[in-house]
Amino acid sequence: MQRLDRLRHYGLPLLAVLVAAVLRMALEPLWGVRLPFFTFYPAVMLSAWCWGFRAGVIATVTSAIVIDYFWLGEVFAIAGRDAGELVAVGLFCVVGVGIAWASEAAHRYRRRLEATAAAERRLLQERMALLECAAQGLFGVDREGRCTFINRACAEMLGRRPDEVLGRDMHELLHPRRADGRPYAREDCAIYRAVELGAAAVVTDEVVWRRDGTSFPAEYAAQPLVVDGRIVGSIVGLSDLTQRRRTDAEIGRLLDAERAARGDAEAANRAKDEFLAVLSHELRTPLTAMLGWIALLRPGRLPADRTRYALDVIERNARMQAQLINDLLDVSRIVAGKMELDRMSVDLAAVVQRVVESAQREAEAKRIRVTTAVDPAAGPVLGDATRLEQVIGNIMANAIKFTPSEGHIAVRLDRHRGRARLRVSDSGPGIAPDVLPHVFERFRQAESSSRRRHEGLGLGLAIVRHLVETHGGTVQAENGGAGGAIFTVELPLLAVRPALAEPPPEAAAPAPVRLDGLTVLLVEDHADSRETIALTLESAGAEVTAVPAVADALSVLRERTMDILVSDLGMPGADGFDLIRRVRWQEQRGGRPKLPAVALTAYASAEDRERALAAGYDAHIAKPVDADELGAIVSRIAPRTRV
Repeated sequence: MQRLDRLRHYGLPLLAVLVAAVLRMALEPLWGVRLPFFTFYPAVMLSAWCWGFRAGVIATVTSAIVIDYFWLGEVFAIAGRDAGELVAVGLFCVVGVGIAWASEAAHRYRRRLEATAAAERRLLQERMALLECAAQGLFGVDREGRCTFINRACAEMLGRRPDEVLGRDMHELLHPRRADGRPYAREDCAIYRAVELGAAAVVTDEVVWRRDGTSFPAEYAAQPLVVDGRIVGSIVGLSDLTQRRRTDAEIGRLLDAERAARGDAEAANRAKDEFLAVLSHELRTPLTAMLGWIALLRPGRLPADRTRYALDVIERNARMQAQLINDLLDVSRIVAGKMELDRMSVDLAAVVQRVVESAQREAEAKRIRVTTAVDPAAGPVLGDATRLEQVIGNIMANAIKFTPSEGHIAVRLDRHRGRARLRVSDSGPGIAPDVLPHVFERFRQAESSSRRRHEGLGLGLAIVRHLVETHGGTVQAENGGAGGAIFTVELPLLAVRPALAEPPPEAAAPAPVRLDGLTVLLVEDHADSRETIALTLESAGAEVTAVPAVADALSVLRERTMDILVSDLGMPGADGFDLIRRVRWQEQRGGRPKLPAVALTAYASAEDRERALAAGYDAHIAKPVDADELGAIVSRIAPRTRV
């Protein structure tokens, strides 16, 4: 590289001077000593222009030496020289250096221009790349409205290639007509106003047409482009509003859905609060009757007939509370998805007859006439007989509740379109139109204020719907043409009529069970329940040892042998599960016979029963305890030699 620099700065200028000298010598026969500098000016100019200022100076000095030596006289001699020659050489040097300087200045100016042009090209390329990267459509127009540039996004919006748009009238391309087909005057176009008036314009609701004739909603902003104080065109940003409007519509839909959901949630919350108020009322009302009659019974001064009436009232209200609790538990199982069915072939006609007979007493108390029309062939169905009785019983109870005295209830069971159909109609007031769509919903009642005329939690029909749908059927409510409500249940029939496995018909009440001589260990932490259960067993002849805790029970079992164990499950500290595990472990360790055990608990779900049996109990009884059921189960699992 250094050799090339030396050659360019020194060798080439000297070569140019040499060529100029040879050429001047060749012209000497023609010119003589005249015009000695003529051929050297081109050498100086060539050196300065092609190889720079230094080369021009070297060429100038070298040319002056050569000229002075060959054509003017002795080199570097000043004394005795002609002044004109010295001036001529001096002027040649000045002109040569001036030529070199001018050439260098021209080169510098050219390089600056080239650098400026390169920077402008780079800036333009960056700006064009930026425009191409922009998601928004961008284009520019001149004063006549012709397109001067357009980015890819804008061309794609218009369904065209960029080269198709350049030079075209953008007003005619974008919106030659309005959405309704009317002409769109150029004077109304915001792009035109930006160019003609020099004012920025924004249009937020416009229709832009594509190449294929379709259109889309758009907004655009036009900004005048001013150069040297003169408007030369306009720059326009174009946006397709299609997706934004879809998003706005979706947001609006979601907001409407949110408002509706919030309204439903608020309504459900109000219904829940009203339900809790009703629940409090329904739980307190039976307690008031029971506690009132208990207070009257305590002195022992009531006549025998009033005493029997008081006991009937207490029993009826206790069973009412038990039914309320059962409804709440059923709803809890439904919500948790734990409602299970014991499916079998069920004679639906027999189930309907039993439920109607059971409800007859309550209907007669209100002087309500109940008529039935049961087709014996309307079955069988595959289902849980107990749950189907609950379905029909809830519908009957609802009809009796809302039917006034001297009213009428009609129960009809038949086949309809290959399904078993049960219709229960009453002569009550019917269902209010605003309540009818919600009659099977939880926490919904026609009346939930303090002025309501009918008792209940409003859960029965919600349970009915779930049980019917779980059986694969349908249930609906409607108002009769002559007044009153009609409930219709449809259930799928069995394809083949197998031998029915329905629960046996109700038999006469058996004789009270006797437990004479049976030793029973009762474990119950609740004192009142412990005393009541102990008295129940003792009244049947059993010998009862009652203790409040697991530790006491284990102590009794170490001291004596018992015939049967009856234990609560939920107790503080060690519970009934701990007790049965300890008992079974001690039996295995000591080789003792198995002690029959009954779990007596308020944990009444099917899962609780399975857990108790898996832990080692032989039977499970849910509270509240029925004396006959307790005696029957204790008698069944007790050692045969003792009962």
